[in-house]
Amino acid sequence: MSWWLCPDGSEDHVRRARDVGVSGATLRPSKKNMSNNLERVLNIVLTASALSIAGTLVYREVAPRPVPARGAPQQGVTFDDKWKKLWEAGTVVGNPTARVKIVEAFDLECPFCKRFNATMANVIATSPSDIAISYVHFPITGHRFGMPGARAAECAAAEGKFGSLVDLVYRQQDSLGEKTWATFAREAGVKDSISFAKCLTAKGVDRRIEAARDVALAAEVSGTPTVLINGWRFNVPPSETDLREAVTAVAAGRQPQPVKSK
Repeated sequence: MSWWLCPDGSEDHVRRARDVGVSGATLRPSKKNMSNNLERVLNIVLTASALSIAGTLVYREVAPRPVPARGAPQQGVTFDDKWKKLWEAGTVVGNPTARVKIVEAFDLECPFCKRFNATMANVIATSPSDIAISYVHFPITGHRFGMPGARAAECAAAEGKFGSLVDLVYRQQDSLGEKTWATFAREAGVKDSISFAKCLTAKGVDRRIEAARDVALAAEVSGTPTVLINGWRFNVPPSETDLREAVTAVAAGRQPQPVKSK
């Protein structure tokens, strides 16, 4: 699992967890099963101890070379020639003709998205007319507020407050579940509370969110925040320093450098 992304859970993962048993029945073993389980545990412990001793002896003879963790992402940058489909699938905040176009697959409950949003805000503040963001809905499976947050953002967009609501929710992410979406919307500047409330349950809103998510899945997005800048895809979300350097590079027509800091 990456320390920089909120990974998306697939249906297969959910099904596998259900099959191995997280139900009440599987949590109530019989006395016979308990005895068998105890015997298995003792056998495993004895076997593990023997293997540990043998492994130590072998290690003393031949020291293995260290290898990187299997789940560790490579901090590289690759060009995605289909990035414009992602750009078009999102909601654009800022000047759509800006020289620098950032695409972000996002989830409002994801703490890493919150961190990256603050990073973007600091960078954009220095050159607001040169940078635009396309937010692509990618509510994470298993996030309680992922899909409701996407709906709220879509409904705020009807009054041009998409970016304002996204920024507000990230700043107050700890209030998710305590504050209503109507309150978030009002504080983000949405005036028509009745229309906003109706929008939250409109089927068309879910279809737009799911359509954006489908485009992201087709682009092999598997977590949030997934970040592309003018088509250059970062395997790890860039820090503020890295993002500033990347913006300067793509504005000059150069390839951005891989992320150097976390």
